[in-house]
Amino acid sequence: MRVVGILVGLLFGGVGVGLGYGAWWFAEENRGFANRAAVVTGEVVRLHESRSRNGSRSWFPEFRWTDPAGQVHEARSRNGSGLDIWQIGQRLELLTDASTTPARAEPPGLWSLFGASFILGGMSVVFCLIGFGVALRSLLS
Repeated sequence: MRVVGILVGLLFGGVGVGLGYGAWWFAEENRGFANRAAVVTGEVVRLHESRSRNGSRSWFPEFRWTDPAGQVHEARSRNGSGLDIWQIGQRLELLTDASTTPARAEPPGLWSLFGASFILGGMSVVFCLIGFGVALRSLLS
């Protein structure tokens, strides 16, 4: 039974480490985006609805903006919301990077840029504490 506890604990701890890597990766990707992004005024032109298997809905806004050269771009946000907080025609400040394919636009803000990292980081801590705690307890018993 002791070996099973150690293995299960290490498995959970390993999942926690993987989640921590995912949190770091998302944070680095979005930090790079924020550093190279231009700030423009854009407009919500569409809302894309996504439904999960359990029926909950999320809305992903699609933004349109004009760059300093006069070229019009459109991009769908990577971040959706379970609340219907976006309205078509709504104007807002955006962080944009038209050099990527497809172009990327996100509203500035800690949660919109780093929310996935916060969630994965929190899950990582929980999995690591439980997993390595179980492994250590099994090892010492």
